[in-house]
Amino acid sequence: MPIPPNPSLEQLQHWLQAVITHPGGSQLPEFATLENIVPPTSKQSSADRVGVYAAAYYLRLVDCLREFFPCLRFAMGEDVFDDFALAYLQQHPSQSYTLHHLADKFADFLNETRDGRDGNPVLRGAETRWEDFFVDLARLEHAIEFVFDAEGPEELSPLGRGQGEGLPAIALTPQSTLHLVPGFQLLAFRYPVSSYYTAWKHGEPPSLPAPGEQQLALFRRDYIVRRHELTSEQHDLLSALQAGESLEQSIARIAPRALAAG
Repeated sequence: MPIPPNPSLEQLQHWLQAVITHPGGSQLPEFATLENIVPPTSKQSSADRVGVYAAAYYLRLVDCLREFFPCLRFAMGEDVFDDFALAYLQQHPSQSYTLHHLADKFADFLNETRDGRDGNPVLRGAETRWEDFFVDLARLEHAIEFVFDAEGPEELSPLGRGQGEGLPAIALTPQSTLHLVPGFQLLAFRYPVSSYYTAWKHGEPPSLPAPGEQQLALFRRDYIVRRHELTSEQHDLLSALQAGESLEQSIARIAPRALAAG
């Protein structure tokens, strides 16, 4: 980012922000004017002086990702997680004034980087059999964070929440459609990550699990994120209702499997 002669304070601020936050650091050619703006000292070059702030910037963002994914950090180990987090920030630098969206692409990044494991020093030598588990666990923790911060059902009226006594009964017909509460999410995983997450939350030292499908309903109630494990039929029924299908259509979708299982 070139800077004009006699820059204004605002121009200097934008320039310094670009230098500090650039994934390539302050050594890039476009920052050749660095020494003219930040003079070296007897002990540090201009790049070293600015590099202190650049390193602090990225370390702070890594700390944020640690807070977003505490269970994943436990499962991976501190050093491996930090390597992934820094690599992610280099490829997906923060683009928003808020850190709320910083981790939005982290699970996708984990999924994508495993395809280039031979050329990726972070992935080389890692246990391939746990990659899907790490991706699923990242998806779960991000979904929990998203549901916690998103709009929830707490502000709805008692009638809308379906709570309280003396509420009028709602007449349902086969053609009725249902609206799920705000923030409701349906998730499907290849590993039992919710069970692993529960054990970790309770202070147990869970072992990395064997593969096994797990479906969840995720929603917030009284500002606490709730997780409910579902059967495949329950998951498909709720998926159909969430997509706007009628009760009749939704039940018909799962009826053959439910009858066969019963």
